[in-house]
Amino acid sequence: MTCPNDNLVDAPTSFVGREGDGKALAAQLEHARVVTLLGPPGVGKSRLALEVARNQPEEAWPGGRWRCALGEVDDVELVRGLIVQVCNPNADPEAELGLPAERALVVLDEVDRLVGPLAANLRRWMAEAPHITWLLTARRRLEVEGEHCFDLGPLGDDAPALFEARARAHDHRFENRAHDDAVRRIVAALDGLPLALELAASRLRVLSAEQLAESLTSDLSLLDAPAGGLSRAIETSWALLPRWARDVTHQCTVFDGGFDLDSASAVIHFDDRAPIEALQTLVDSSWLVVDRSTRRFSMLSTLRRYVQRHGGAAFEAAEARHREWFIAKANAWRGADDRASLRRDRANLSRARAHALAGGDREAALDVAIALAALAPSLGYRWCHDQLEGLLSEQTNRREAEARLARGTLRRFLGRPGEAAEDLEQCKVMAQALGAPELEAKALTGLANGETARARWGIARPMLEDARALYAARGDRGNEGRLLSMIGATWFNEDDPEKAEASLGLALPLLREAQDRLFEAIATASLGFVKLARGDLSAAQTHLAEGRAALREQGDRHWVSVTDGYLGWAAWESGDREDGHARVGTAVASLARLGVERAEALARLQRGALWLADGEAESAIEELYAALRALRVQAPDHLGLVLSLLAGAAAERGEHASADAHLAEAEAALASVVRPGFATVLEWMKRAVFFLRARDAVARSEAPRGSLPPAPVDHEGAEVRLARGLAAKAEAAFEAERDAARRRVDVDALAVEVSGRWFRAPGGEAVSLRRRTALRQILACLAASRERDPGTALPVATLVEAGWPSERVMAKAGVDRVYNAVATLRRLGLREHLLRRDEGYLLDPETPLVIDHAEG
Repeated sequence: MTCPNDNLVDAPTSFVGREGDGKALAAQLEHARVVTLLGPPGVGKSRLALEVARNQPEEAWPGGRWRCALGEVDDVELVRGLIVQVCNPNADPEAELGLPAERALVVLDEVDRLVGPLAANLRRWMAEAPHITWLLTARRRLEVEGEHCFDLGPLGDDAPALFEARARAHDHRFENRAHDDAVRRIVAALDGLPLALELAASRLRVLSAEQLAESLTSDLSLLDAPAGGLSRAIETSWALLPRWARDVTHQCTVFDGGFDLDSASAVIHFDDRAPIEALQTLVDSSWLVVDRSTRRFSMLSTLRRYVQRHGGAAFEAAEARHREWFIAKANAWRGADDRASLRRDRANLSRARAHALAGGDREAALDVAIALAALAPSLGYRWCHDQLEGLLSEQTNRREAEARLARGTLRRFLGRPGEAAEDLEQCKVMAQALGAPELEAKALTGLANGETARARWGIARPMLEDARALYAARGDRGNEGRLLSMIGATWFNEDDPEKAEASLGLALPLLREAQDRLFEAIATASLGFVKLARGDLSAAQTHLAEGRAALREQGDRHWVSVTDGYLGWAAWESGDREDGHARVGTAVASLARLGVERAEALARLQRGALWLADGEAESAIEELYAALRALRVQAPDHLGLVLSLLAGAAAERGEHASADAHLAEAEAALASVVRPGFATVLEWMKRAVFFLRARDAVARSEAPRGSLPPAPVDHEGAEVRLARGLAAKAEAAFEAERDAARRRVDVDALAVEVSGRWFRAPGGEAVSLRRRTALRQILACLAASRERDPGTALPVATLVEAGWPSERVMAKAGVDRVYNAVATLRRLGLREHLLRRDEGYLLDPETPLVIDHAEG
């Protein structure tokens, strides 16, 4: 009787995902003696190990492929006998290892209870049986020589597919797409852990996907089962941790969104252990995950929720230290240029704020919220605004003044100008009472920016100059540079790029001197905006790209997105239209996510303008109307521009009444603001609308109405160049339609298609010559001669050459062929119009002739 060469049974369910992990693990088995597959409970270590072993070619392992399950074994002395029993049941259990003498793969599954003692035995077995490859599944490494570790993380993009596959085992009609949001929430709540997803899918027999998603956000007991569920798997791993490690793990759950070594050292009590040593132990035991790029630690939410069930004094003390540590960091960061650190610890700062508020320390909570407000361009304006809500008081002190400055700034970006101005005005009054000129300057700056949003440059600029003077008096050259940059923006908005460029030129050296990286990046990008307005596309792209790179480094997603919009326009105008549309589309999507309504609307305006210039009127109208709704409140100075472009889009679609209404509204909007460039756009769009109306009139065989508006005195600006191009395009469309009308068939004329494919005699029907090559070519030749030299007959030889260009035709045969061709053409309708003369044949010069250059 032949012994089997493996004991690997077929899996009861399909294997979903992990293709990349499977290939990588199989590659390690080709050259490693010991491979330990590591990962947290429920991550699917055993399933992957068996799947890889099962897919190994039999001929590669003549000694067999064997699995030995050690999950319940806690005595290492029993392991050798189990291995012998599995791999060689006929061998003497008391003999040495008893494995086949040929190359074999042995899977030791779930060795966690035996990691320490098993390591020593494994070293001996490796020496005694060098032809064996060992694949182990564990939650921590064995630390044996030659060990290769394979870290297995939760499922990523494949997690929803696994859930759907398992759900269909319980309900064959289940489809993720019918429960898309619920499935996303389930996958997130369970960290993409395969075991958890499989257990959750089994609950669909009694719960809907939506009910399951709601329950799993707070309760994992749904995933427990008599045969052992997720909690059982986690409990087994938890029991293997020493007491000190459990205390440290429990304290780690006070962090939200991860933590670094400094924060861990300040918050966690490690007894006499070095923090890095203790944390590495938890990483090696799969209780913590470390991000190799940021060196930040985190815990899977499923593990975290399990650990948080076991409260205690250690956790409460850590919570207090967490609050104190992050409140101190919030105070230290306030006003500092350390945005990356703020972003990474956003969740911890928010938790510290909530904990301080719950403990009655409103001022500490306010400090954290003010610090978070500095991150609004990266974290989102609405979220940061919510952190401030309910914390302000009517007291007059620096903290309250700074809180009003922060909230006013956030409200300005959120499109609440009245509330923003109220907060900023209160901040200014408080700053004056406190004798805080720097804070007063910030309030003035915010108020000025609010006025610029309403296109009131004459009010905004003096405010900015006053703020600049306050900074200059204190020798604060960095903030003076910021104000010069903002003053430049007001000149840019008033369509004076020369003064804008001069102001930015003064600002940049001051910002570099002060090492104000963020505003230096903003000023650099702004210089790119100015260069684009002046038509210097190469310089514009250089400044915009440089500014964007620096803004991205600073983590300012708001300004990165705004710059993307201008980069897209510059790319489009330089000829790369695909890249241009892609960049502007990215800007729109990013600004929408950040909740910056004004900037999003301006980016939509850019996208609509580019669609219109590309002839995509439908797409243009959709974007321009979306922009219009927000700009009516957020940027009234842009109303005239967007309405002018909407007029052009409506006229392109033949909706001339709508176009006229938009032009009238645009003129009214621009009458109240100082935007010479936008006024020039309006004049060009009036010409475009006129030509498009004339085009449509000619197409209906009507005479164009109205008089052509004069060409405006041109003004610098990217929008002006685009509008001028649209007017030129509309004029070309009108001229093409007019030319086509002139070529259209007159009932009293003989019409001949330019290549002779058809003709129509006066008052007759069209006659096709498509399939009659010689007739077609002779008629085309006669028509061209008539147009070129009316009254001149073409000799027979010329018509022979036209009708049969590739043949050698004898003279008499040629005469006969031409005679027959002419007779046929006369019979088909040209009897009165195709004449014979002594010299040859011609079309009657008295018959009106139209040659159609479009194929009929």
